[in-house]
Amino acid sequence: MDAALRALAGSTRRHILALVWHEERTASEIASEFSMSGPAISQHLKVLLDSGLVSLRRSGTRRFYRVNQSAVASLQAELAAFWDGGLSRLKAGGRTKSTEVEAAMNGVINIEREIFIAASPEKVFRFFVEPAFIARWFGKQHTLDPRPGGIFRVEVSAGNFAHGTYTEVTPHRRIAFTWGWEGRDDLPPGRSLVEIELVPKKTAAPCSGFDIAAFRKRRRLHSGQRTTGRTGQTT
Repeated sequence: MDAALRALAGSTRRHILALVWHEERTASEIASEFSMSGPAISQHLKVLLDSGLVSLRRSGTRRFYRVNQSAVASLQAELAAFWDGGLSRLKAGGRTKSTEVEAAMNGVINIEREIFIAASPEKVFRFFVEPAFIARWFGKQHTLDPRPGGIFRVEVSAGNFAHGTYTEVTPHRRIAFTWGWEGRDDLPPGRSLVEIELVPKKTAAPCSGFDIAAFRKRRRLHSGQRTTGRTGQTT
């Protein structure tokens, strides 16, 4: 996974990946999209090939490049697995309503989780905005300022800090924050976006419950591209 994330750290390589997402392209066709030398593009293609994210087909003297969908799916699965442990602790005995990893589209890796927890939205909201509560399911140390532009910083494991900013905080309904690792070029702070939406679930039972209708973490592959989602949509 590290090689793939390093390959995606460069905006040029993310652009190349988007170009070959739906169809094969030759090296010259890819190079025509950039104002840089052919050898420079070849070096970027080599990084993508070495990471396994792009495959190569030769026909005579021509080389055709295309995204390796199985490698992208594998990367999606590994990124999704990162969240599964924490979500299992968060639901704390609740039942999983559904779990889904969606195929990436247009160069955007999309991960979605949907779970049911027997608790009110007001209670679960605190598990994303209050250090004492988030510590019960995720990370070791927490610096949280839950307002748009406020810091989101968590020591996930010893010496490994995830860092981002809250982009949206709607009490008891929706939280969104950027995500990345301090000191790493493959997935730096701000590269990904996590979106959580809490949707009340009507039941005949006397106790209340809610759905996290979409716990989504999307990995940005295009520079400047912002992910969107709805609770009921990684990344």
